[in-house]
Amino acid sequence: MMILKGTDEYQNQIATYIKSLRLDEAKHTQKSKATQCGIAFSTYIKLENSGKGSIEMLLKVLSTYGLLTKIDELTKIIEPSPSQKLFKKNITIKKRVRRSTKENIDD
Repeated sequence: MMILKGTDEYQNQIATYIKSLRLDEAKHTQKSKATQCGIAFSTYIKLENSGKGSIEMLLKVLSTYGLLTKIDELTKIIEPSPSQKLFKKNITIKKRVRRSTKENIDD
């Protein structure tokens, strides 16, 4: 039986990542980081503690760490579930083939 990750698990991973970024800098409190990001303190706390917030808020936070240009960092912190890994392996890209509307007519 495969277990699918829910959005809560992904949000928790994002929250943990954002908190670790701030703690690694060791010069910012939550309040000073919120001010630097240009978002409300309560919004920053919510994003850092639960991963809940808008994409806009997440991008503002990532931009203060210089990660906006490296958005791939976001995909590195989110581990796909086993079923997603399996699904990606089985994907094949099919090209659409158009049939000609003109048929060869012999005179």
